[in-house]
Amino acid sequence: MPAYVWSQNIPTTIDTEIILLNYKESIDIEDINLKFEKVLSDSRCPSDVNCIWAGEAIMVVGVYNKGEHIYDKELIIHASGTLSDSNNLIFASDTLKVFSSQLFPYPKTTETKDFEKYYLEILLQSVQ
Repeated sequence: MPAYVWSQNIPTTIDTEIILLNYKESIDIEDINLKFEKVLSDSRCPSDVNCIWAGEAIMVVGVYNKGEHIYDKELIIHASGTLSDSNNLIFASDTLKVFSSQLFPYPKTTETKDFEKYYLEILLQSVQ
């Protein structure tokens, strides 16, 4: 499992599961449905370049309940790996927290960005 740096609200967890969510697809989690709606920007430093600033990717995940749109959550994935509730928490209930953690593929200077090929790593954390 990748290492993550929490900048606030370190959750107490019983179990953590990682799932992948493809661009424009959706997944059911408990009573909600998450849809990877769009990528607003991807300024992460390409993996084959040395940059002063690591960059970030900004995307939108839609949250639905029984087919009804509840809200859109703008998420920020920092290339540094830092996660926070304000940037990465998509949904929380009494028993579960759902975070965005990474966006793939990582940019390279030799490849054109194609958002259709993007997928989001989601962390599901059972909370005590």
